[in-house]
Amino acid sequence: MSDRRNIPAAEEVSPLRRSLAWVVAVMAMVAILYPKGKGDHLPSLSERVAGMESATLLTTFGEPDLRRVEGPSAHWQYVSETCILDIFLMGDRVRYIDVRARHKGKAADMPPPPPDKNLCIDSQMKTSEQK
Repeated sequence: MSDRRNIPAAEEVSPLRRSLAWVVAVMAMVAILYPKGKGDHLPSLSERVAGMESATLLTTFGEPDLRRVEGPSAHWQYVSETCILDIFLMGDRVRYIDVRARHKGKAADMPPPPPDKNLCIDSQMKTSEQK
């Protein structure tokens, strides 16, 4: 007795099933060749600003609204209508980025929710283009 299962011959399989099998096979190959989380995403604005040199920072955002230097480190602050962007440099490179919402006349016990870092950076870039 043969242990063969009832597998239809290739000519008996419908073209739709054959196409679906190819799609599944290609998707499996793509998943194996390009696994998620291996640097296959585009960097966000905050990831692009991190590590930026101060000259590029000036070209991108313009002069900061506040510039404070303490030894080899510096704090540059950009203020827009919706948020405050704090950029901390060590030497000539950006080392840390922080964003805060502006408290325009709101009660101290009701702080606004924290802004999205990338949206704040984008608004600062647009503000610098208008200056």
